[in-house]
Amino acid sequence: MDQVKAKADATKQGLGSALQKGSSAVQSATKGVKKAVKKTKSGVKDRMHAVGDVVKDASEKSRGMLGSSASRTRSGGGSVLPEEREEPVVTESSPLLSPEDKKDDGNQDDKKEAFAETGSTESKEDEDKATILSNILNWIHQNNQPVLAAIGAVAVYQLLAGGYQDVWNNSVPIPMFAVWISLGLLIGGVLGRLQAIEEMEMLQRKKEAARALERRETEDNMVESAPGSVRSLQKAAKVFRKPWTTLRRTHTKRTEKKRWRAHDKVNLVSQSMTKALFGVVPKEQRKSLMQVGVTEELLQEAQTQDESMEMLGSAIDDPDKLRAKSLEQDYVETLCPLRGIDIFQTECPDSDLATHPFLIEHGLRERPTFILNLVTQWGNVTMYYEFPDWLQDWDNVPPETENDREDTIALKRFLAGDEEYRSKRLKLLPVLVDGPGPIRFVAPAKKTFTVVRPTLPCTWKQHDAVKDADGNITQHCCLELVGDVMVDRGMRTAAVLVKRYLGSIVGDCALLLEKPDDQKEEEPRACLGLCRFDRIVVESCPDMPPREDEDKTEEERDMRRASMFMGKPLVLDE
Repeated sequence: MDQVKAKADATKQGLGSALQKGSSAVQSATKGVKKAVKKTKSGVKDRMHAVGDVVKDASEKSRGMLGSSASRTRSGGGSVLPEEREEPVVTESSPLLSPEDKKDDGNQDDKKEAFAETGSTESKEDEDKATILSNILNWIHQNNQPVLAAIGAVAVYQLLAGGYQDVWNNSVPIPMFAVWISLGLLIGGVLGRLQAIEEMEMLQRKKEAARALERRETEDNMVESAPGSVRSLQKAAKVFRKPWTTLRRTHTKRTEKKRWRAHDKVNLVSQSMTKALFGVVPKEQRKSLMQVGVTEELLQEAQTQDESMEMLGSAIDDPDKLRAKSLEQDYVETLCPLRGIDIFQTECPDSDLATHPFLIEHGLRERPTFILNLVTQWGNVTMYYEFPDWLQDWDNVPPETENDREDTIALKRFLAGDEEYRSKRLKLLPVLVDGPGPIRFVAPAKKTFTVVRPTLPCTWKQHDAVKDADGNITQHCCLELVGDVMVDRGMRTAAVLVKRYLGSIVGDCALLLEKPDDQKEEEPRACLGLCRFDRIVVESCPDMPPREDEDKTEEERDMRRASMFMGKPLVLDE
């Protein structure tokens, strides 16, 4: 134990003396650096050779003082400084000698050691060391990251080489030890941040390159698929938005199956509508299925086949069941069968459909027709009802007879009356069969409402029959009621809700003729017609067919629409 302790003390004393010698050498070098700054005018090559010599000398001295442990601190390096700078002035006694001079002078190391020990020519040595310090600072400024890494490595080595025992024995002062630790942590943090920033920039560049490549691929795909997409959209537009009407003469199978298109002979609706009508229509309009020619076999077939549901009607409470359960069950026979329902989408609703060439071409005026035209902000909702055959012209409405039924008398008075008479007696009975919550919330009660009211201003348009030279009727008379839904705010809101939820609504409507609300005297009553809206998808409805005025200007077409809406004849200056 005594020998080990003696060896440890000897090692400790040797390390202490080595550190003291190194400290004195550093102090003398620092003094020389301060004095040498004043006389430095160095260039590129000689200064770098001088830096290499000084680093080499310092490494050799450190090896001599610290032994084998100092070999860890040796590191080689150099830098390339701008060649434009002036070359330094080198003397024979200066350590800034070129490598050739060092080769010629083999005893240069001995001279340097003697120079350091005797301290002769101290001023010249200080000036040269100042030049070295300046070069080192410039090199550090240009190569900050490698320099920081080197300084950090040296600091870590000093921390390990000194050891805690030297600190404990005051061989290395505690403040210097703390400086080493702080310097190592600071340099490590700086290097870590620089590395993280560099990696983040690299990742960002990769992401931007990937996004640019994706955009280019997307644009290329869009360019390649654009013609096909345009053709598909055009084809879809032609299929779904092509003008058509339920008045077409040749009905296709697809048109016949529209559930909201009434049957030509039997107008059956929901049980709720039937019960509501029983109290407001004459008994003459009630008939059983047997009276209209429905047999027991047809009734049984209708109960099992969906195609016959349109003819016999469906129940309000259970759409899978038929309303008619027996041939004796009553239903309401209307005076004016429903010819069809059209919903046209347009930004400029038409207020005179009775003169529309497209509808006339498809048979609108082939029969005496009553048109209920509701003008909304998104299109026209139109119902067509067929008047009885005895109506040929407005000037020759048949008079009442004793054999006429109550509903027939009511219709004749309605047709012969003026606009005020008609407006007070035409009423609507709506019944909501099925629908979403918002529609159920705003649905009216199951009672009759006057169609013409302040919130729904209407205009009556009466068109006479058109005859040829022989007196034959080519276009039958027509009566159109245009209701403006866009005047009242509440009606506009209701129109928006109806359009939004019409695809999920099942509702029945009945047009009635009754006495005015403020009249006590009884009058003949009649049920003009019935219709059902059964989940109509507005987006699949056609656009408003264009009129034959394409040769006119936009202003002239707007003037015509305005004149039709106001009910005033249009007179244009020639």
